[in-house]
Amino acid sequence: EVEFDINRVEYSAHFLADGTWRKTEHEIKKKAIPKNIKRILKSEFSKYKIVEAEFVETPKGIFYEFGLKKGKIEIDVAIDNTAKIIKKEIKENRD
Repeated sequence: EVEFDINRVEYSAHFLADGTWRKTEHEIKKKAIPKNIKRILKSEFSKYKIVEAEFVETPKGIFYEFGLKKGKIEIDVAIDNTAKIIKKEIKENRD
């Protein structure tokens, strides 16, 4: 993993041991989330608060990754550019 800044934005790039690029990601502000992605978040996760938003580039394409929270429940969600949910992982905080 390599971390670097571009225009005051912190990026993280991930590589395999042989140097093969796996992904590059950086945090984005809520206002930078595209409208079609906001619509799916609002319709599917309306009761959750966005605690983290990232833009992710991979060899297979781009997507948006979100950390969502409602009470003790946390969800990691990935949504592709067409607003299709491609990952949904629920974590319950037991604190």
